[in-house]
Amino acid sequence: MRTLSLLLVLSACSTGYKPDPNRVARTVTSADGDIGVVVAGQQQTAWELYAALSEGHDNNVFFSPFSVTSALGMTLAGAEGQTATEMSDVLHVDLAEAAWHTALGELTQDLSGDKARAYRLDIANRLFGQSDFAWAQPFLDVCSEDYGAPFEPWDFRADPEGGRERVNTWVEEMTQDRITDLLPPGSVTSDTRLVLANAIYFLADWASAFDRNDTTDAAFHKLDGSTVQAPMMTLNTEDLDEHQVQAGLIELGYVVKLPYQDHEVSMVLVVPRELDGLPDVEAALSAETFRSWLAALETTDATVRLPRFEIEHEVDLVPVLAALGMPSAFDSLTADFTGMISPEQDADLYIDGVYHKAFIKVDEVGTEAAAATGVVVNDESASMFYVAADRPFLFVIRDELTGALLFVGRVMDPS
Repeated sequence: MRTLSLLLVLSACSTGYKPDPNRVARTVTSADGDIGVVVAGQQQTAWELYAALSEGHDNNVFFSPFSVTSALGMTLAGAEGQTATEMSDVLHVDLAEAAWHTALGELTQDLSGDKARAYRLDIANRLFGQSDFAWAQPFLDVCSEDYGAPFEPWDFRADPEGGRERVNTWVEEMTQDRITDLLPPGSVTSDTRLVLANAIYFLADWASAFDRNDTTDAAFHKLDGSTVQAPMMTLNTEDLDEHQVQAGLIELGYVVKLPYQDHEVSMVLVVPRELDGLPDVEAALSAETFRSWLAALETTDATVRLPRFEIEHEVDLVPVLAALGMPSAFDSLTADFTGMISPEQDADLYIDGVYHKAFIKVDEVGTEAAAATGVVVNDESASMFYVAADRPFLFVIRDELTGALLFVGRVMDPS
């Protein structure tokens, strides 16, 4: 095996999570058939969102494309006409819509829950809807059957603030209190008729843990040329009896895969060759190029130095999604969500906010990550490599069996 010497900067948390020996095996073990089409589209949406969220600034970025796709997918189930066409294009729905919902639901159900596995991945969906509104049963059925999203009634007309607090409380419960106040004050009003919410929570230990005694402070080089001190973790795989760390050389730098226990989920790092090389990496990013970078991976001995990091990121995705191609959903004059309501219900529904919040903590033991999305619907009426991740870099947490991108982010300043 070739030896790789890798220096990276990240941040993590200890988990202490121990699996039950009676684990339930995954049933979706590859990206085949309809699930493969869903995953391919989800990957495209993920990188388009990443480009939009990272453009024009040098801040840390972290979000869950899986959470965004799930929340918007439920919303799509109630969209019609031009609104549905635009949303389908942004979500890259390349199947008949009913089949797409079914496949995404099957993948979600297979991923979700600890099921006695060595990692924990909880994915939950829920609808919070106006209690005296005539909701269309086919829309509710898709959300319930495909997304596992129960309908919880709330009187937003009479108590919008209580509704906001109820949604936020549910998100906090589903994310182990890592995502708080998803919906900010003022985001839910007496005009709100529906909130479609998704929450995702991930907790896992590395397959090969970093030794805390080997963690030392070192310089991390920022894009502007300045440096900050960061705690750098070190993993030398030559000291291990066995491992599945993979690494490879790409044109713009290096790619590394660090598996979590059970080897069904991993963190992939893309480290630029140059200290200021992340903009070039981001300019080249697409679903296709990322797949080509993964193809360069091979199991190799490596010395991996990675900084601990913790990121919290929140954003209202309305302007981002509108720019990506679904503006009509946010315009009360053009939005068409008649598929959500019964014909006798008089309402002009539109999306007033798409709120997303994400958290990640990475340390010597493993990773804890959580995210939530809330859609607020209102009514108008061979050589040794040496890779130093001591510079801004990209990282991804992906499902190894299907390629689904669970979390995507970049580290611009680990301090």
